[in-house]
Amino acid sequence: MGDDVRYVGFWRRYLAFLIDNIFSTTLSIVAVLLSPADETVITFVLLIVVLIVFTYHIVMPSASLQATFGKYILGMKIVGLNGERITIWRSMGRLFSQFISSIMYVGYIMIAFMEKKTGLHDLIASTYVVMRD
Repeated sequence: MGDDVRYVGFWRRYLAFLIDNIFSTTLSIVAVLLSPADETVITFVLLIVVLIVFTYHIVMPSASLQATFGKYILGMKIVGLNGERITIWRSMGRLFSQFISSIMYVGYIMIAFMEKKTGLHDLIASTYVVMRD
């Protein structure tokens, strides 16, 4: 990637995370409120919501926006090592490696200290989060 690449730091990425979680939480609340008051149905609906949220976090970074809505709204995109759009498989690996990053949040905190603002999940998936042009 060129010298003009602007890597995105911890706080901006955290804000995008919050925006995405507002979306996920709102979806969950609406789904439960619209469901019959049966525990089995609510459990099933919540499982569907979790599946939708996981799919969202896998598909969006590999789609043309190259970002979740939170990252897109804040002008970011997720790219491969050479600035290319990532595949759905790499996006899936990145999402699941975020579980490793979340252990004591060390994998996320390191974003603040790494030269190219990479978290552990970025290193594992060979990705960067950069500002869109």
